[in-house]
Amino acid sequence: MYSLYRRLQSICLPKSQVFERFKAFRAMVKKQTDCKIKCIHSDNGGEYMNHRFNKYCADLEIIHQRNVP
Repeated sequence: MYSLYRRLQSICLPKSQVFERFKAFRAMVKKQTDCKIKCIHSDNGGEYMNHRFNKYCADLEIIHQRNVP
């Protein structure tokens, strides 16, 4: 079984751009590798997460893990 691991390191983005950039990143991964993102991990601050982002992840069955506060 082949596993592909990609990691998106810290990028300085305004909060307003994070959701759109993540959607573009997910599309790029899908197009270039024909793989889907299964899980993302973030801190529990919530400053970059919102209802739209959480719904998008849920709709695509992407697990969103958060650090313990």
